[in-house]
Amino acid sequence: MPTIKLRSHSSRKYIRRPLGHKDAPRGDLVATGIRSSARWTRLSKQIRRERPLCERCNERGVLFPSQEVHHIRRAETHPHLAFDASNLRALCRPCHEIEEVDSK
Repeated sequence: MPTIKLRSHSSRKYIRRPLGHKDAPRGDLVATGIRSSARWTRLSKQIRRERPLCERCNERGVLFPSQEVHHIRRAETHPHLAFDASNLRALCRPCHEIEEVDSK
């Protein structure tokens, strides 16, 4: 997994964190604002409650719990669809990482 190096304020040593960590740079401020909003937090929890299984795994006949919510059409390019439930998929972390790589 790719990592980024962040400087620690206290020890001045580098801390290795996975790319995608909340401190990792995001490309778009609008999308960052959407992902950090209370509305998104509530909606993503609701989607995961309504769809408790990973939709991608389920298509292949594997039952695995959903852990994250993925925008089918990216929030950076389609901010008007950011909170539209039809634009969201409940996925497990490995599937979400695959979807993120494929959609870029």
